[in-house]
Amino acid sequence: MADNLAYVETQVESQAAIRLGQAAPAECGALAYSVLILARNEAENLSILLPQLHTVMYGLNHPYEVIVIVGSSSDNTYEVAGALGAKTFLQQGKGYGAAFREGLGKCRGEWIITLDADHSHPPQCLRAMVRNTANTDILIGSRYVSGGSANMEMYRSLLSKTLSSVFRFVLGVPLKDLSSGFRMYRRREIERLELSGRDFDVLIELLVRAVSNGLTVREVPFIYEPRIFGRSNARLFRFAISYLKTLFKLWRLRNSVASADYDERAYNSIIPMQRFWQRARVRRVLRLCKRDAKTLDVGCGSSRISRSLPALIALDRNPAALRFLSTTGVLTVAGDLHALPFPSCSFDQVILSEVLQQIPRSSHWLSEITRVLRPQGLLVISTPDYSSKLWNVIEPIYRWLLPDAHGKYHITRYSGDELRQLLIKAGFRIEEQESFLGCEIILRARKERSDSSVFRGIACVT
Repeated sequence: MADNLAYVETQVESQAAIRLGQAAPAECGALAYSVLILARNEAENLSILLPQLHTVMYGLNHPYEVIVIVGSSSDNTYEVAGALGAKTFLQQGKGYGAAFREGLGKCRGEWIITLDADHSHPPQCLRAMVRNTANTDILIGSRYVSGGSANMEMYRSLLSKTLSSVFRFVLGVPLKDLSSGFRMYRRREIERLELSGRDFDVLIELLVRAVSNGLTVREVPFIYEPRIFGRSNARLFRFAISYLKTLFKLWRLRNSVASADYDERAYNSIIPMQRFWQRARVRRVLRLCKRDAKTLDVGCGSSRISRSLPALIALDRNPAALRFLSTTGVLTVAGDLHALPFPSCSFDQVILSEVLQQIPRSSHWLSEITRVLRPQGLLVISTPDYSSKLWNVIEPIYRWLLPDAHGKYHITRYSGDELRQLLIKAGFRIEEQESFLGCEIILRARKERSDSSVFRGIACVT
């Protein structure tokens, strides 16, 4: 320990020229970066890492802070980190997940940078990561994208790649290095994520929740280096078990309507029936649409429909779904079907795909759609046909397989005859109708009357 402190004193003196004449990072007003390091028995590694980290961070010309959360250590990790300019805190909870959450709560910078204490994440790689923060919420220092690599034992590399591949396939997360702890987070975005992971699984949980919330995640290549001193504090097989234990929990999230890209994932689902059903429905809805019409897609979710028509505005109440769609170039608006934020006669066409079964039975939704449609405008609807015996068998199975998907929110049951009568009474003419396996009502109706008085006294069949 005495050798460690003597070395630290030397490093502190060598950094004096850098610090002279400059305000301390934490005193420069708003912080651009918080660097978070979790450490246990890492005094020797920190004595080398922190001076190099300070050199890189000062070179970025933005105020920053370094925070070290120290777990139960038998060496002088706490003292070394503090002597080298870090804000040090003793870990209060148990496990990596607790230390990680405690550390995030201490950070005040616009961006939070996380890296390992053992020097396996070279600080100089931060320069490349910082250059890629535009239009991004999370950056991952990735070993497995082009230009990245990992200098580690073969079995550790195989385990890491296998875990990433399994999670990428099962959860539909388009990232190659899910277990890397070398990252940058936009603080205001990840503060909204509720994390519960107890061990290293918190790292993959954060990424999956971020993607499910519509955040933008990018990977930047880096070369993973072996630690300089000591042995890893990670127990690899316990690490793997922690990840696998959380797989089911995250699978439920990814297959719930809380996931920003739910509809997109359903379109490409690994469940054959779900994939077949989604694609057949989208194909039929688009066939009934006029391709070049000015279109409003109400309750769009992250559907392929919104991405398939050139003159379309997508409307939804879910900000995560709109965030996802906006990354694909779709024009999005936050709003509600019962109070559409558009002037009257704004659209040639309105799409209402898989929405009616999720709203209370009322004619008010039809009044709003009629208002924003121009004379002779088109309304394209798809919704389950609850007069179908087959659908009444399929829906319970659907809810059992995917308990947090749209089926959970089906509160209104229309039959084909009821929906057609409702549209005709409201001044629409049914032009075309399709039925998918007898379970779906998919129809196109044309607005022939625009007098709002037609809505007075309309009673929906119950």
